[in-house]
Amino acid sequence: MIKIKIIQKLSLFSLMASLLLISACGKKSDSNTDTDTDPNKEFSTASLRPVTLGEVYKAKLTGTLSQSGDDDIKFDGSINVVTKASIVESGVTVFPTELILIITDPTTSGVISKSTITQYISAASKIVRKISIVDTNSAITCLVNNDPDDMPAKIKIGSKGKTPAYTCDNSTTETGTWEVKDGKNGKINYIEKNTEGTTTATTTLDGDGKIVAYASNSVLDNGGTVDLKSD
Repeated sequence: MIKIKIIQKLSLFSLMASLLLISACGKKSDSNTDTDTDPNKEFSTASLRPVTLGEVYKAKLTGTLSQSGDDDIKFDGSINVVTKASIVESGVTVFPTELILIITDPTTSGVISKSTITQYISAASKIVRKISIVDTNSAITCLVNNDPDDMPAKIKIGSKGKTPAYTCDNSTTETGTWEVKDGKNGKINYIEKNTEGTTTATTTLDGDGKIVAYASNSVLDNGGTVDLKSD
């Protein structure tokens, strides 16, 4: 039963972060050969606010649910992010970017849960106007408040800002901050955190601005944690 509720235990911000590919560190490198990324190099954020049709990112996942007093629960999964053809929402042309997150039992390969998270990005301003999250047990829609999305076209190590505030139809409001740190070997880590500090997620970009890894960490209400990362 507890495995069936893994996705339900993730905060809304974590699922939104998953959609934005807010990921943490890619595959580990030999620390003896890691080199610092040029702090003056600028990286495109096009993959963080995609408005070009096609696949943005795809990977297999592994994860762990850890709770005090219980054995860790391991699970597998997959993530697939695709930008679809533009549509008109409330008079604004937007590109729906759909993320499908599937969690499976590593022993039986049976599907534990499936979530489809869609963000609607303005073709003109690149602002995320709306996010919808649908799984087998719920459906949530979040609309951006009158709050600017300060994501620049280019970022570099040391860049920082805040994510837009969203008001959702489950009576919650989601806000957060972002910053960029050295990802080593010519990469950067784009890191987002929610204002409560319970979810941290990072997108690792290579020198061409391409997403090269995925991971996230969420702290549950009971103090447990859920970790996801790409293989």
